[in-house]
Amino acid sequence: MSTFPFRFDIPEPHIEATVRLPKNSGAIKGLLTCVEVRSDEDFWALIAVTTWDRWSTQTLVGEPAIEGVGPKTVEMWAPAPAVVVEEGCISRLHELARARERELRAA
Repeated sequence: MSTFPFRFDIPEPHIEATVRLPKNSGAIKGLLTCVEVRSDEDFWALIAVTTWDRWSTQTLVGEPAIEGVGPKTVEMWAPAPAVVVEEGCISRLHELARARERELRAA
C-alpha cells in the first residue's frame, strides 16, 4: 500500500522560504507552512506571503464608502524546484516527512 500523497504541517516557528517566480520574473519571501508529498520525487510547498489588499466599507446605503489599502497574508502553493530554504532547514523537513510517513504506515 502506498502512503502517497500525504501532507504534513510545519510546526511553528515556520521556515523562511523564497519562491522563485516563473521566467525569472523575481522572487517572493514568505513562510513555509505545509508540504504535500505526491510521490518520491514530486512535492509542493504551501507558502504564506504578505501582500497588499484593497478594502472598502460602507456603513449606510447611499453613503460614501471608506476605502484603504492594508497588509494581508495569503497562501500559495509552489512546486518544490521553485522553493529555496536554508540548508539547515532541509534536514528538519526530511525528519518531519519521515515521521509523517511512519505515522501513516503504522495506521
